[in-house]
Amino acid sequence: MEKKTEAEKQKKKKAGKKPPKPPRVPRAASLDACDQKLIQQISELAMLKRARTERMKALMKTKNSKPASSSSSFWALVITVLFCLVIVWQGIPATSSFFFFFFVFYSFIFYNS
Repeated sequence: MEKKTEAEKQKKKKAGKKPPKPPRVPRAASLDACDQKLIQQISELAMLKRARTERMKALMKTKNSKPASSSSSFWALVITVLFCLVIVWQGIPATSSFFFFFFVFYSFIFYNS
């Protein structure tokens, strides 16, 4: 019985013992004032650059979400119609100008209704 009690005591001692902590990482040499100032300036520049890219992303997002203005699409439609009328007018001979004026009058009424 004495052996069992001694073995049990040894198990209890081993079970209650905490594992040792790992060794600490050695510290780097401390920087002098010039190096610290340089690191601070570099970090400030990085923050400014990050803020600028975030602003550009937000601007692009708002630009892409906006629909095209109706006034610009209206003027594009007017220019396209005038271009088509000029092409048609160039293609119609002078003898059949009646059909051209009929076409212009009909298109004017059709687009304004």
